[in-house]
Amino acid sequence: MSYVILFILTGLYMIYGVGQVVRNKALNPMTKCAWIIFVIALPVLGTAGYLRTNFKERHGRW
Repeated sequence: MSYVILFILTGLYMIYGVGQVVRNKALNPMTKCAWIIFVIALPVLGTAGYLRTNFKERHGRW
């Protein structure tokens, strides 16, 4: 159940972050692209790292 909450919060964070970047008029298009990549990659890598530390490989398979 806690993993479902983790994925929901991660998704909501990404939607909120992309929305904030897109609405920011002070950023040029290239900077917006960089921020959108950052906003999407950071929670994905963080969640992947968290799940990788909790689930260990057993006998060469998951």
